[in-house]
Amino acid sequence: MRIPGHALTARRGRHRRAGLWRWVTIALLVVAVGASLVAGVAYAGFRYEDARSDRAMPGVRIEYVSATTTGLFEQTAPHYGEIWYDLGGHRAMSRTTTAEGIPMEVVPAPRGLTPQPHPPTRVREEFDEDTLPIAFQWLRSPCPDELFSLRERKGHLRLYGRETIGSLFRQALVARRQQSHCYSASTIVEFEPEHFQQMAGLVCYYNSSKFHYFYVSRDEESGKHVRVMSALPDQVTSDACTPPIAIAEGVPIELRVEVDYERLRFAYRMKEGVWQWLPQQFDASILSDEASAPGLPNFTGAFVGMACQDLAGTATPADFDWFVYREREYVGDVSRLTNP
Repeated sequence: MRIPGHALTARRGRHRRAGLWRWVTIALLVVAVGASLVAGVAYAGFRYEDARSDRAMPGVRIEYVSATTTGLFEQTAPHYGEIWYDLGGHRAMSRTTTAEGIPMEVVPAPRGLTPQPHPPTRVREEFDEDTLPIAFQWLRSPCPDELFSLRERKGHLRLYGRETIGSLFRQALVARRQQSHCYSASTIVEFEPEHFQQMAGLVCYYNSSKFHYFYVSRDEESGKHVRVMSALPDQVTSDACTPPIAIAEGVPIELRVEVDYERLRFAYRMKEGVWQWLPQQFDASILSDEASAPGLPNFTGAFVGMACQDLAGTATPADFDWFVYREREYVGDVSRLTNP
């Protein structure tokens, strides 16, 4: 039996309930978006205040630290107005006080001590010794002979191709610390890859998720070539590669990087010819403590050095004849620098 008006009343009831849930959903979305905006603003403020802090060790009050000493620089692009630590552990000399604010006593040095100046680090390393120069480090392994050799080919650093540059395990990567906001670095490598799984070259490295890698490899379309692989921790796309540039077979290639604060440029040349500059300008600020997702480990500082990979597991070697690292003043147009 059909009751007149019942269907219309039921239909109106369903429409009222649907309208109610629609408004509830909209309200929840507004609250969620608002909470996300508040959290984002709070996190940005936290990052900014953290970047502005002196980063003193616990129990030590830093009264004044210069920007050059601590490894700070004000980013101009693309992170406008933020401050980034790209030199890792920050070093400073400062007056200190106890927790009660009492100046700490200055203890005189013992009598009879003679100065022990540390010899300056060489700008150019020729790898003529059987041991790795003290400025260079390698990653993780207690067995460096599996990664590199200074005896296999005299006067060269030989890297044996190991795991990918993003690996957290066995990498053939030898590098030295970046100690200035502006520097030039270069090397020459002899490397004949057989396929795309073999790579070797010059790397600006913070960790396995933050680097710019200028390397030599091979594929079926371009043959032997150079290109740049970048790991970008604070971008929508976490990795990016430049188009391959074909190079000559059987010829050593010089690879070069110029860093000026947040700007990073790569160049290459064959047989001491004219430097060929890559058209891309790379972001050096990602090689810093702050360029990271929350909670990830940091504080290693930026490095520059040499690397070699062989994902086929055949340990194809790459030979590096020398490595140059030179700190310098800021240069507006690095293409005018004739030599690194």
